[in-house]
Amino acid sequence: MVEKVKQHLVGRNKVCTPKDKGDLGLQSLVLFNKVLLGKWLWRFGLEVHNLWRRVLVVKYGTELGGWCTNPIRGNQVRFWKDTWCGDTILMDRLPRLFTCSTHRDATIDTVLTGPDSRGVWEWNVTFVRAFNDWEVAEVVEFFQLLNSHVVTNSGPDGLRWTICKAGVFDSCSFCLALIDRPGESFPWKSIWAVKASPCVAFFIWTAAWGRILTCDNLMRHGFTKAGWCCMCCCDGETVDHLLLHCNTAYVIWSIVFNSFGIHWVMPQRVLDLLFGWRNWFGKLHSNIWNLVPLCLMWTLWRERNSRTFEEKSSTPDQLLEVAASILLRYYNWSVSKVHDEWFADEEKVRRAVGLLERPVVECPNARELTCGICFETYPCDMIHTAACGHPFCSSCWAVDEVSFTCTTG
Repeated sequence: MVEKVKQHLVGRNKVCTPKDKGDLGLQSLVLFNKVLLGKWLWRFGLEVHNLWRRVLVVKYGTELGGWCTNPIRGNQVRFWKDTWCGDTILMDRLPRLFTCSTHRDATIDTVLTGPDSRGVWEWNVTFVRAFNDWEVAEVVEFFQLLNSHVVTNSGPDGLRWTICKAGVFDSCSFCLALIDRPGESFPWKSIWAVKASPCVAFFIWTAAWGRILTCDNLMRHGFTKAGWCCMCCCDGETVDHLLLHCNTAYVIWSIVFNSFGIHWVMPQRVLDLLFGWRNWFGKLHSNIWNLVPLCLMWTLWRERNSRTFEEKSSTPDQLLEVAASILLRYYNWSVSKVHDEWFADEEKVRRAVGLLERPVVECPNARELTCGICFETYPCDMIHTAACGHPFCSSCWAVDEVSFTCTTG
């Protein structure tokens, strides 16, 4: 029995990273296990008198250090080997003094004495030998550094979680700290913050990373096939070409831009399109606009699969109808509601959707008409008209009707 080979679109590291980093945000069991262990480690430092903690100490023992403390004075923080005085441990900052120190594993409470009658604490750090003249400057710097840290508490050490302002351990902050990594920005809100179905959002996420199984990606996985685009049959099929720059895609995108009354320069990549698309008309008026690229690219992908596997094709008008139906379904628009509003106030509905009450140009009653684009004469059965009334031949209607907006008669 031959095992079916599955193609992995993305790596595991992209699946288990947060969405704002450009990934899916699924929970990593390895990472989650580290977070839970970190929580127990935090409790081990806090719950000193609990039975479970005392059992572990008796069985395994305990070591100095390992905790991040807020007060300076303490019996767990090592003077030379722990980070308490700035961002660098003193052992690395002053290596020569460290090698000359008497007690290299001393804790802070053993080298800090006082307070005296004036309430002042003093540092009592001893060394195995006297210093040479060329070492005096380093010693002065050392004691100036110590005196710059004022002691405010003589009590025992306390644990403080420095990632959170409250200083208390939080599993979520620890998880974010473990997975925090620099990377390129990603338009995650254009994909996951719109009212699209999860399968469509996942497809757009995969397309934004250039990983959907177009011909070029399939050939990278070892498949041997023709690499041309089945939509236009005149160029190689890549993710950006199929969804943005193919002739069929260009027609559909142009119709959409004309319907919104804007001029748009199509970017080179799907990722760049998503970066510049969101909230173009402002946060309060961009709900439908934000959903348009997802609906159009999903419709183009389904049409590509239909032509490839079922040998069925649709015209640009039919593809736009499919995309519009997806928009209507996502926003729960009702046909009966449209009918009710139309008969209640027809003029208001026409103004809202941009329907003309009468054509701008009246078509003459003739057997032949001249196309308004190519200026060729055709029989009436080969002429199409939009709501404005301008005549177009079948060829121009299928390709060029989207390249202009009717503004005058």
